[in-house]
Amino acid sequence: MISELFTAFFYSVLSISVLLCYRAGKILNLSLASLLTLGAYLSAFNALFSLFFGALTGYFLHLTTRNLSVARSTVFSLGLAIAIEEVLRISFRTQYLLIPVQKASIFSETLLEPHIYSGLISIAFLIAFFSFLSTKRSAVLKVVEEDYEISELYGVRTERVRAIVLTVTSSLICLLGSLQHFGIVYPTIGWHFLIFAVILATIANLTPKPYLFCTFLALVIPWLTKLF
Repeated sequence: MISELFTAFFYSVLSISVLLCYRAGKILNLSLASLLTLGAYLSAFNALFSLFFGALTGYFLHLTTRNLSVARSTVFSLGLAIAIEEVLRISFRTQYLLIPVQKASIFSETLLEPHIYSGLISIAFLIAFFSFLSTKRSAVLKVVEEDYEISELYGVRTERVRAIVLTVTSSLICLLGSLQHFGIVYPTIGWHFLIFAVILATIANLTPKPYLFCTFLALVIPWLTKLF
């Protein structure tokens, strides 16, 4: 039960990150899949490396796509994702990488220690993010999401907002990727996570409160699958 709950919080953060990139960054950021993979490989050394490399990749993506349309930015993010995976294949020279993972017990349930950290980080992010949405400063994000041109007329630095969104989400997802694997890592491990998150984000984006609905779907769907 605790394991499923932590996984649900992870998917909630991932789907919210997809939404943030699309709504505020004007890009369907497919490179998040390979950032999850990159984080998983970096966990063989130190999970904290993923924060730096994730942020670097996110900012690079911002710089290279800031003048492109949504479609072209999305295609570029896919190319970046493929490039990251190829670099990992060449660097590690193995199809599968085994990483020792410690286990811990919580309320008589055995969990992987990295999954516990992933769940706690996800919960912390959700609390911080929804706390931000309840403040007046969140109006800046809402204006940017609605219309870039109008937000610039109001004096909003849209490019700065985009850079922050892509950098922070990339860094966070890369960090979670270093914690969410099961000890067996391969170059395309991040895609099944991202595909599910994109589905959640797509459905949530049709609702009046997409970020809140992302969390609701991520928490409810895992339990519904157990009924069938």
